[in-house]
Amino acid sequence: GTIALGRFYARRMKRLLPASLACLGAISLAAAAGAFDEFTSLRRDVLGALFQVANWVKLWGGDSYADLTNATLGRVAPLEHYWSLAIEEQFYWLWPLAVIGLFRVFRSAEAVARSIGMIAVVAVGVAPVIAAVWGPDAAYWATPARAGEILVGAALAAVFHLRGPWLAWSVWLAPIGLAVVVWAAVTWPAGSGPAYDGWFGVFALASAALIAGLQHASPLRRL
Repeated sequence: GTIALGRFYARRMKRLLPASLACLGAISLAAAAGAFDEFTSLRRDVLGALFQVANWVKLWGGDSYADLTNATLGRVAPLEHYWSLAIEEQFYWLWPLAVIGLFRVFRSAEAVARSIGMIAVVAVGVAPVIAAVWGPDAAYWATPARAGEILVGAALAAVFHLRGPWLAWSVWLAPIGLAVVVWAAVTWPAGSGPAYDGWFGVFALASAALIAGLQHASPLRRL
């Protein structure tokens, strides 16, 4: 019936920081030895990764995620993957505080769950607006444009916490969700298209359907 804020942060740090810091240390040593001399922004990237703002560093630096998908560019800088970790870390810092605030406002778990669902809907709807106003790079890098995906999972977790797995018919959500995930992976372009137009939040609904369906025993779950 309580939220242990310190324990939450401690678990997240234990899960994410050891490997993350080890990677940063190894790359910094390799860079000092001249391994990455062709990347002029490596110092900036190391600091962005260390302070968990790598996605904003990329966005403010004018970098484009579409460029990373272009195989003709040759070698890719060693810290490019830290942008998504940064979004996850920023969410972890803020979300438990937001949930505590929701409980102080609404008191009941049911009302908090409904509010989380509403927040998720708003966040999913905000992403295409960000893409339309600030462009495809903001739709990919900016935390508000990507928060909807994580919030869909948070809303699903709130439902499970209150109600347990959904009714037996929801087992059919799993193959439907998986089909949509595979369809998107095969058909969405790597450097343009829905991923750059703010549609990742809607795509997250397919992931949520897959997770919801897998709560019940089925051949797909066994697979």
